[in-house]
Amino acid sequence: MVVVVVVVVVVVVVDPAGAVASGFPLAAPASPTPAPGSSHPASAPIAAQTPHVAHPRIDRLCPRMARDTISPTLLTGWLERFAAWAEHALGIAPDLASRLLLSLIVVVVYVVVRRGAIRLVVRRLGDPTSRYQLGKVVNYGFGVLALALLGRIWIQGVSGIATYLGLLSAGIAFALQDPLMNLAGWLFLVVRRPFEVGDRIQIGPHSGDVVDIRLFQFVILEIGNWVQGDQSTGRIIYLPNGWVFKHPQASYNKGFGYIWNEIAVTVTFESDWRRAKDVLTQAINEHAEHLTSDAAAHIAEAAHRYHIKFSKLTPVVWTNVVDSGVRLTMRYLCKPRERRASEHEIWEAVLDAFSGLPNVDFAYPTTRRFDNSYEGKSAARSRDSRVGFEGVHPGEAGAPTAAASEDRGEGESGPVPTTGKPGDAPRALRRAWRDRPG
Repeated sequence: MVVVVVVVVVVVVVDPAGAVASGFPLAAPASPTPAPGSSHPASAPIAAQTPHVAHPRIDRLCPRMARDTISPTLLTGWLERFAAWAEHALGIAPDLASRLLLSLIVVVVYVVVRRGAIRLVVRRLGDPTSRYQLGKVVNYGFGVLALALLGRIWIQGVSGIATYLGLLSAGIAFALQDPLMNLAGWLFLVVRRPFEVGDRIQIGPHSGDVVDIRLFQFVILEIGNWVQGDQSTGRIIYLPNGWVFKHPQASYNKGFGYIWNEIAVTVTFESDWRRAKDVLTQAINEHAEHLTSDAAAHIAEAAHRYHIKFSKLTPVVWTNVVDSGVRLTMRYLCKPRERRASEHEIWEAVLDAFSGLPNVDFAYPTTRRFDNSYEGKSAARSRDSRVGFEGVHPGEAGAPTAAASEDRGEGESGPVPTTGKPGDAPRALRRAWRDRPG
């Protein structure tokens, strides 16, 4: 039934052969004057006087409909009756009323047929990707057809098109800059394809997986933000298509389909960092080395479009020194959506391996007390002893400098143990503590 309605609407709008070639005749044809002796009364209904006229396009597309009573002449009669009623009851010009009715029919048929076609696609296809792509084709196909029919209804001839475009451009130039830019962005996305549905991208401050591309906006499933490891937050972000002209885009999938990830491990200066580096190298080789050959093949394929060149694709461990120890950085390839999973596996392997190494410890921020009397150089230790025995005070010849006093924890009045307890100071300082006045 839906197909029959679509065919009827298309035939009446595009080629109303039984009605009028251009425009929509709204006035009912004058009743012929009956000949003398004719058996047909002059007041007989038009439908009763008009025989069924076969339409070649309907006969070809819908033979069953051609055999029934539906015909362009009958549909034109419906338009004429509606136009006459609208003129009498609403004061609307017959031509305008006829076009409004045809436009409403086109819109209703478009909505019904589009929904029916999408339901059919969903029911017949199980693959989500194929279902989405075919659904978009159905949407755009029926949308273009509906626009063409509406244009045929409202635009008559070249002069009408020129007038319509002139009026439209005047309004667009002032008020529709953003929608036009979004439409141009959609054309850019469709033609150039900087990213497609299913790609993981970053555009401006937002990152996520592209789940839909529409005429004026595209939709991403957000990743990151307060969630670590590039995992989904569950939020849907709608971004205007015009952003592709204003913001740089970073694609996780274009190129060769892999990203570099790094994991930094810091061990103490006292640790056997070479042994730790061997353990880390073994861990990343077990979990990431098998991706090297596949990544090399993807790079060779992408070299036709991009100048991508890497001298080393195998996992590697880099060494450098930071404030708290020796930092060993593991660098390896992984797929964009497997970054957190790969870190999880490698970290568990590293923790298990380090637990069995007595000479390797993790470094972490700590506060360390340095006692110059015990740990300093020999000259500094002898100077501290002379302060305790000879009673040299700050400001006198041979007195320690302010830096040395701070290292030793001395106050302005003389040597003072750092912690306030005599047992924590060297022997000379303990004596000074015991013999202090009062």
